[in-house]
Amino acid sequence: MTKRMKKHFNEITISVENLLSCGWEDVFAQSSKWEIDKLYAEFNKKSRELSEKGEVVQAECLAVLGHVASMFLTGKRNKPLDPIWQFKDSRGGEIDDYTDNQAEILFEFAQKIDNLELVARIADIYFLRISDHRAAALAAQSYLNIAKEHLTEESWVNEVQRLSRAITLNLFLGKKRKETLDCINYVQEMIISSSSVKGQGLVLVLIQLLRDHKVGDQGIMVEASLRCGDEQFASGDLPSAFDYYMCAFDIVGASGTKDQKDVLLEKMVQSCLKIAEFFHRTEYNSGAAIVWIERAIAAVNRVGKNKELKAKLINELKSAQKKSSSNMQKSEMAFKIEGELKAKLDNIENLSFEESIQLIAELGVPTPLSTLKELAESQDEIRLANIFDRRLIGEDGRTEAIIPGQLPGEEGNDESIRLRMLAISSEHQAYKGFCAKYGLHKLSEKFDLAEYSFDWLLDGNLLVQDARVELWEKALKAGLQSDFIMFAHIIIPQLEHSIREYVASQGHVVTYVKPNGTEDVYLLHDLMARPEFLDLFGQELAFDLRSLLVERAGSNLRNDVSHGLVSARYFNSPSFFYLYSATLHLLIIAKRVVE
Repeated sequence: MTKRMKKHFNEITISVENLLSCGWEDVFAQSSKWEIDKLYAEFNKKSRELSEKGEVVQAECLAVLGHVASMFLTGKRNKPLDPIWQFKDSRGGEIDDYTDNQAEILFEFAQKIDNLELVARIADIYFLRISDHRAAALAAQSYLNIAKEHLTEESWVNEVQRLSRAITLNLFLGKKRKETLDCINYVQEMIISSSSVKGQGLVLVLIQLLRDHKVGDQGIMVEASLRCGDEQFASGDLPSAFDYYMCAFDIVGASGTKDQKDVLLEKMVQSCLKIAEFFHRTEYNSGAAIVWIERAIAAVNRVGKNKELKAKLINELKSAQKKSSSNMQKSEMAFKIEGELKAKLDNIENLSFEESIQLIAELGVPTPLSTLKELAESQDEIRLANIFDRRLIGEDGRTEAIIPGQLPGEEGNDESIRLRMLAISSEHQAYKGFCAKYGLHKLSEKFDLAEYSFDWLLDGNLLVQDARVELWEKALKAGLQSDFIMFAHIIIPQLEHSIREYVASQGHVVTYVKPNGTEDVYLLHDLMARPEFLDLFGQELAFDLRSLLVERAGSNLRNDVSHGLVSARYFNSPSFFYLYSATLHLLIIAKRVVE
């Protein structure tokens, strides 16, 4: 509706008699569609036809009903009806478009007809306009009757929207009203009688509908969730089985007994592990296996106090991650030929110490953002894990980050793609760290590392202040000798200090005044979020460093080390070897700038 059309619309005079005789029944009779918001075009078409014949009164009545039809149920309680389309110069209908007289006449008309869709829509509009309880009751009963007539196990999406609106309106009128209880009982009867295999997802949606409105019998919902979970498990639909078991667990909540929680936990974990086992058998789908083991760990975390099971699952996760890392080496999409890289590292025996260090530093070169974005947006079978929400589990089993899932053909939003890019960047860092470990091993075979110094790299380096050369030397030597506990604890704070000092040296502010008047420095996470950091380090290096050091969806080494979340054995993981290569890469760049 354009502004000009709205002005004209407000000037239309309608009456109940004209609405009854305008031919609205023909629109429904001539179409196979019964849902009102799918018929607005037909209403408008018939209105134009009558207008061309000079039947202006009937045409205008149909135009008004077409306007009624040009809204849809949103599922939002604060704004249940919205225009079907909204463009720059036009849109569908809104409830404020009508005059008070038009709204009253429409409601009177609705009480004289028996088309449930038209009655429900008009009564709802009138209720939203003036909060008339009669309109709410009429709309609620009409929505419920539509659902009873059309909801089946095979077709239910739109009818559930109508059920939801019926419950909302009934609860507004009174929780203990007979009509309200009848509506809730109908939903519960559908939950009890529906087959989860035949009506994929229906029972889960109906249970969630009651839970969203905080009504219904919890015992019925738990029993139905368990029944449907077992049905799906037996049919081989393990992801759906997990969803039903998780739903039952959520309903049981804090009030459930230990036995109830243990049964549900076992069912959830078994579902996850069987799914992971399936993906393990597919060579390049270990990423999807990881997702489901992470879900099992998240389920255990929610129950708590099951250390033995949690430890077992974390070992399963490490095994899947190891396989994923192995598969990544074979993936030409992310890396050049692995054999060529191995040959380069094997050639260390023919290089000087400085040349060898520069070769290991090359492994710290960031993966191009274009590659990360391509992988983040892809929906091929290698990235099957993208379909599900991804829970990134830390070494101690905590959920550190959640990456939203993305269905095939669905366009991810900027933040979900960024999170996925961070996670993929972390995987690439782990692989390159694995290669760095191999290179350092070759280095130790050729050189007596205790005899070599990093003076050639550290002296006069833009990133290293004179008073801190000794710290950097100690860290780099510790890494050479595989003491990554010492390396990480020295180098991470030194990197933070050096990055801050470099940003300050370029004329940017790196401190801020607190409310009490004292001054403090920006921590690394905050500093890296500032535009000057991106400008100085470039997009790819900046993204790589954020993923490596401060992003929960990435490797997050700075935060994990600083907060004591890393055990001794984890310091020998590939991510810390990549930190060594990345540090060397930064130092070489800074040295070249000075030279």
